[in-house]
Amino acid sequence: MKTDPRTRYTKSLIQNTFIALLHDKQASRITVSEICAKAEINRGTFYRYYLDVFDLMDQMMEESLKQIDEMINSKSGESFEHTFSNALQVIRDDPKLFYMSVSGSVHPEGDHSFLEKLFQRCYEGFGKNMISSSPDENARLLSFVSGGSAAMIACWLRTGSKESPEEMAALISEYCGHIVRAENKKALSKKS
Repeated sequence: MKTDPRTRYTKSLIQNTFIALLHDKQASRITVSEICAKAEINRGTFYRYYLDVFDLMDQMMEESLKQIDEMINSKSGESFEHTFSNALQVIRDDPKLFYMSVSGSVHPEGDHSFLEKLFQRCYEGFGKNMISSSPDENARLLSFVSGGSAAMIACWLRTGSKESPEEMAALISEYCGHIVRAENKKALSKKS
């Protein structure tokens, strides 16, 4: 379904205004009134597209995750590390993704951060390499790896991205490899 150019412009204006406000304050402290005043739109215009600030964040996250999913799927034949490196490049170079990544989610329902959602999607294939004693154990391990990766990338972004996306992807891949090998060894010893 195509979107009207005016709708795309208005949504982009609202999203860019929200990102600009994230420079100065946490998402949970940003109000619809602030967004509307800075974007020079009325509240009715905001509410035409979003229920509240958290809905705005959720829609932005979903759009961004969809963009990265498409990029990951288009490179399905490449190694995990290379695909991961490309995803990091996109996050670093896109201001919207950058600020959503470093601000984290402050969603009232305690939603996962943008990066954790991203890494859970990236690691779904990674989980196939795990030998575990139960699906619950796999889920916990995936959550641990996703959360740790998200924290590393948020730190990398906040401190100026001194390492290249390739270096960060290699480092995270190495750490995750150690964890999976240790878990596989533990699972195999339980089975014997």
